[in-house]
Amino acid sequence: MRRHTSWHSWHVLAASAAIAVPIAACTQNPRPNAPPAPVCTSPVTVGKWDTEPRLANPDDLRRLLEDARLERFISDGAHRTTLLVWVTEEGSVGSVCLGQSSGSPQLDAEFAAIARVQEFEPGIKAGKSAAGWISQPFNFSVGAP
Repeated sequence: MRRHTSWHSWHVLAASAAIAVPIAACTQNPRPNAPPAPVCTSPVTVGKWDTEPRLANPDDLRRLLEDARLERFISDGAHRTTLLVWVTEEGSVGSVCLGQSSGSPQLDAEFAAIARVQEFEPGIKAGKSAAGWISQPFNFSVGAP
């Protein structure tokens, strides 16, 4: 069985002051029974940054994706999950919610658990660290590419 996981560059989104998404508890490692990410119910808009937030260590994300054994949640086919992640001014993850489901609640929850433990170089706006929403699509396939 062949699997393929890809993650795309983080797309930054700004949150309006009215958005209230519960703060997600961060976990040290993704768990087999990871808690689901709440579905995003508030709209978010594309932010304007001088410098967008970036993953502090992309190798950590790659390792977590490889170690997660995601194929245990699906038997075959390609799946896409999109998460919305609030990155704080310090670069930590403050909240994660589900923008688009893969169709597998377990796969979505595992991607959310992975997103919760990431660290970022915060976005910069007007010369200062700025918090904001980023959109993270995950593509995962099992079987033929």
